[in-house]
Amino acid sequence: MTRTQCFCCMGCGLNCRLINNQIDNNRFCHDEKLIIWPDENYYFKLAINELIFKPYHRSMHGGIIVIDFSSANLHLLIHKQWIQVFNNIALPVLLVVEQVMLPLANYWLKKNHKVYIMVVQNSQHSIFNRRFSLIQQNRYPLPYQGPVFTEREVMVLRARSEENSTKAIARRLGCSVKSVYQHQYSIGRKFGGAAQLRRLRAMHALV
Repeated sequence: MTRTQCFCCMGCGLNCRLINNQIDNNRFCHDEKLIIWPDENYYFKLAINELIFKPYHRSMHGGIIVIDFSSANLHLLIHKQWIQVFNNIALPVLLVVEQVMLPLANYWLKKNHKVYIMVVQNSQHSIFNRRFSLIQQNRYPLPYQGPVFTEREVMVLRARSEENSTKAIARRLGCSVKSVYQHQYSIGRKFGGAAQLRRLRAMHALV
């Protein structure tokens, strides 16, 4: 989880670092805070700046943490360290979710009610803005309907990310090999079927 070790605020040009769950120079800062993680996708950062930070920064009440909850970051988002880090920061956490990642986002939402979910759907900016406006007013929008990964399914995903064999996963989870295969089938179905599963396998070799 090396990319959770250093965070920078993008609320202004100073790019102050987050140190011990506090923004460095925070007492001298009067700007709203914006932390984007992971921060390697330039176009994602640009979109967040245009869709959220520019129009809403005056009403953000301190700032926001935005998570790039895309399939490219699946190998990071299946682990719990990232959400533990952000839970210790006094800022709301917004997951901007790729549709295929909704089962995992819903899993984290069930475990932590401090996070918000915004699903990216066919560039529907008006819907995106409407839902974010509700969040800004502390009126949580209706949750997204959809599949949710179980605890055991996430454990299988984590084990696969460590390149464990099916037999090793069965020993680790204290279940049968057949049960591991059943979990893997359920994971693939919730991800959206065989085509999506093949794409994720090519990206991460997880399942």
